[in-house]
Amino acid sequence: MSAKDLIADHARALLAQPSDLDLWLALCDVLAEAGEDRAATDSYADLGDSAATIGQVALAVACARTLADRGDDKRAAKLIARIAKLHAAGARRVDPDSAATPPAPPGAPGTGTTSDPDASDDAGDGADDALLLARDAIRAARWTATPSSQKKRAPIPLISALEAAELRELCAVMRLCRREPGDVVMDVDQNAAELYWIARGEVEVSRDGKVLGPLFAGAFFGEIALVGGGKRTARVTCTGPVWLIMIPADAVEKVAAKTPRLAEILARYARSRLLANVMQLSELFAALDDDEKQALLPRFETRLVNAGDAILREGEANDTLFVVVSGSVEVTSGGEALASLGTGAVVGEMSLISRQPASANVTAATDTVVLCLGRDDFDELAVRHPSLLAEAYKLLTGRERSRHDAHVYDAETLII
Repeated sequence: MSAKDLIADHARALLAQPSDLDLWLALCDVLAEAGEDRAATDSYADLGDSAATIGQVALAVACARTLADRGDDKRAAKLIARIAKLHAAGARRVDPDSAATPPAPPGAPGTGTTSDPDASDDAGDGADDALLLARDAIRAARWTATPSSQKKRAPIPLISALEAAELRELCAVMRLCRREPGDVVMDVDQNAAELYWIARGEVEVSRDGKVLGPLFAGAFFGEIALVGGGKRTARVTCTGPVWLIMIPADAVEKVAAKTPRLAEILARYARSRLLANVMQLSELFAALDDDEKQALLPRFETRLVNAGDAILREGEANDTLFVVVSGSVEVTSGGEALASLGTGAVVGEMSLISRQPASANVTAATDTVVLCLGRDDFDELAVRHPSLLAEAYKLLTGRERSRHDAHVYDAETLII
């Protein structure tokens, strides 16, 4: 099939379903592959503008990065500015009281779009019939659901907590990568060095050969990279063509060094994600309701423990509750191995509650991230949330590890 016929086929498909962002993206790619540079750049710009308007922010950022990669820095900057205007902290179209909508699955239709009418109106001047058809299809896509484009939308996790200037700084270090079906994005025990944001497509999360669930467009994963490293705890595989935005942890650190508030927001985001997941895995928090769990989030601190370092020492005083976020720890006493504990495990509760010295050594078997809750905070929360203390006493008298082993994971909050 000729390039002209391929463009025409994709344009007809988009005309038939103008709200399908995947078809629009496919048309952009076909135009680029055919060497129709101007038409392709215009189409990516229009798609990014429309995606920003309807709340598909990851796709909008991906289009901006594509424009930059194609050498159109001016339009890339303009698109990032529009994303910030629509979705950064204080944006008029963001309703902070709205619940976040679930990530959109691949092929989900858009719900509204607007664009700069001057951006591509002349794209078809002198073009052949295929380009004219492509232009008509893109116009139809732009106008599919314009009336709903003014609706207020729920905040985008992480993104809507940033001021416009901070969001632009973060977007500047994002990188776009395309992956094919079957590609492994990350694997168990790999060093965590990047955070990922799915712009389009779907990935599958698995561990020990067991599929834990899918993640769709709009979802973040790999947040363990934001809390000081550690090892990956799951495999992430592309189930189809995927557009991923990769956010390198080292680049984020450099930006955060210049913008302290950005560092604080990123740390808060990573901590809340990690703790929300741990609360699903750990029996200590099983009896808490959602409001009680939410109240706990700000109280915990994140700590990276290097492999071989002690978390607790037998016979020494302890005033901290530890929850393993990633990695694993070994429990020993008198030179005898007692247990190997992983994600979701709680340690230190026995000495914390009994106010007696630690009854065993707890050592990081690998680079391990733990969440820490000091005695004062624990005592205060135990008074306000008696169910937390009740669960801690249950752990004190006997751990119920079978519940952890049988846990059904939710891939959307899985720590990777």
